[in-house]
Amino acid sequence: YVDTAVREYIVGLIEATRTHEDVSLGASPRASLSMFRAVRGMAILRDRDYVIPDDVKELAYAVLAHRLILSPAARMRGLHTGQVIDGLLESVAVPGVSR
Repeated sequence: YVDTAVREYIVGLIEATRTHEDVSLGASPRASLSMFRAVRGMAILRDRDYVIPDDVKELAYAVLAHRLILSPAARMRGLHTGQVIDGLLESVAVPGVSR
């Protein structure tokens, strides 16, 4: 089960990649689908039938890092995709999920 608040968190995170100043090409809608599949798998591996925001945070790097293309200015500053993802995770509001 993926709560509506967690779904919105995933979509918000993906959308934030498209407007980030250091990203030339952000994650596509397919990244949202990949994240949904990944977090559901994580929940199963953790013996849960529900997804929590920490699952999204934990898998954000694996799902997003190869999908982001940094701007030339960001690359010139030595920025890495992991640093951008760190910033996105800090800037997108984490939902409080009721179960």
